[in-house]
Amino acid sequence: MGLRVPPEIIDDIVSRVSIVEIVSRHVRLKKVGRNYVGLCPFHQEKTPSFTVNEEKGLFYCFGCSQGGTVITFLMKIENLNFTEALEQLAPLAGVDISQYERRISREEIEKRAQLYEVCERACHIYEDNLWSSTGTPAQEYLRQRGVSPDTARAFRLGYAPATGNFLTNRLLEMGYSEDLIREAGLGTSTSPPRDFFRNRLIFPIMEKRGRVVGFGGRSLDGSEPKYLNGGETPIFRKRSMLYGIHTASGHIASTGYVILVEGYMDVISLYQAGVKNTVATLGTALTDFHVRTLKKHARDIRLMYDGDLSGVRAALRSLDVFIRNDITPFFIPLPPGSDPDDIVREKGAEELYRLVEGSRPLVEVYIEKEAEAAQESVVAKKEAVRRVAGVLKAVRDPVEREEYLTRASQIFNLSKEIFEETWSLTQEKAHLSQAEKHGVSEEQVIIHAALEDKEFLEALAHEKLIEQVEHHETKQILKKLMEEYPGKKVASFIENLESESQKKWLSQIVREPPEDVDIELFKKEMIIKLNIKKIENALKNAKDLKMVQDLSRKKNDLINRLKQLDRIKKINEN
Repeated sequence: MGLRVPPEIIDDIVSRVSIVEIVSRHVRLKKVGRNYVGLCPFHQEKTPSFTVNEEKGLFYCFGCSQGGTVITFLMKIENLNFTEALEQLAPLAGVDISQYERRISREEIEKRAQLYEVCERACHIYEDNLWSSTGTPAQEYLRQRGVSPDTARAFRLGYAPATGNFLTNRLLEMGYSEDLIREAGLGTSTSPPRDFFRNRLIFPIMEKRGRVVGFGGRSLDGSEPKYLNGGETPIFRKRSMLYGIHTASGHIASTGYVILVEGYMDVISLYQAGVKNTVATLGTALTDFHVRTLKKHARDIRLMYDGDLSGVRAALRSLDVFIRNDITPFFIPLPPGSDPDDIVREKGAEELYRLVEGSRPLVEVYIEKEAEAAQESVVAKKEAVRRVAGVLKAVRDPVEREEYLTRASQIFNLSKEIFEETWSLTQEKAHLSQAEKHGVSEEQVIIHAALEDKEFLEALAHEKLIEQVEHHETKQILKKLMEEYPGKKVASFIENLESESQKKWLSQIVREPPEDVDIELFKKEMIIKLNIKKIENALKNAKDLKMVQDLSRKKNDLINRLKQLDRIKKINEN
């Protein structure tokens, strides 16, 4: 259940808790000037680029661009959501947040209860229909696929006949409303609603506790799509569901690992063969939520995707999701053109177990595939090395990373140092382009000035100069500051930003400004420069000679003022 904690209470918690103390539990920090510095816990590095500023209540890594408040740090380092992080920090701050427990309205509770109930009713209707004379097409399909009645019942499989209103009529007769049938994803938007699933084998989708939350259907007459999932509802989110989790969770605990496959039938076939620690996504790409859910059950995750090229590519595409969640998965190679269901039906469970035992780290498979692509040309090899170096650098465990680095150097016939240098060059180039894009010399300092001096911010707004700022992030943050000036509560202001890129960038730049920058002179200079841009834009739209002359005269005056400031700066520097 979520929390609705007022922003001022969150501010209080953030200001009371020492970010240095929290970070020090995970990172060895050394004080350098006003900041604390250490090796980043979010990526492997030899030279410290991770900084913590106690005064501002912020952390930032110049190596991987991770940054934010103490709440952000706790969420990332311990894989928590916002509420969980806040619940850990509140006692340390001496703040009781139990009173802010979110109260779900009676209407919400009743609605969710109705959705669970109507889905359960629909599941019973589909199940009964499968085992009736009407369900012959689905029974025949299951027989051909080798699915026994006991297995079908374990997964509560059902059948939706071709009749367009079979289910909806039954539910309406039971007293369920048309709106509820639609909201549960069981009926179309027409009035009266028609069945969403027609002439399909039905796969009830259950959450971990076994409650039915939605349905998927497999076409039995060749119509497309072959597999169809119901629409999303308040209790059914495809991107966060794993098919088979209700039957697999106990077996994952006993075996110590989980097998991830691509489809419903793969889960069912493996279950019937005795491999019951198996789940699948619902026809969607693997998400962070999926990986975090699997991590709660086991860190040993093995992918058993189809043995064709698309299956291998799907597995490789998932690698980034696993690595950023600190998981290095294994890949179970299948014979070309086969899928898990084929293996079980044609060669039996023993062959399946043999393949499972032969699983390999997905990172190794990735390296080998990139090495194959590198054979085309020198340019192709250079690009492949760059991609592999990036993946290896993201592996957090130093032992694993070293092993994969050794393997990559052998396969590519290059030294380990080449991969490390390639990564360093890529990072250096990325930081350089990022610095140029963000305008470190001016645009970052303008944020510092606006945070420290509200009058400067108001001057920019009064003269409509914010629109002249070219860098998008800077412009958006200045506008946000005008709406909600944080004063000294910069950390909470950052936490409330909706854009992750803004959070990261602002966390980076709110560190102390460069010591050689005279902020007072900078503010004067910036107002002049933005006014010059404003005039140049107006000149583009000037409609008569007099207007052009007036604008040009103002521009020249501003340029002269800039020259005066330059002379003052030179005097100060000397």
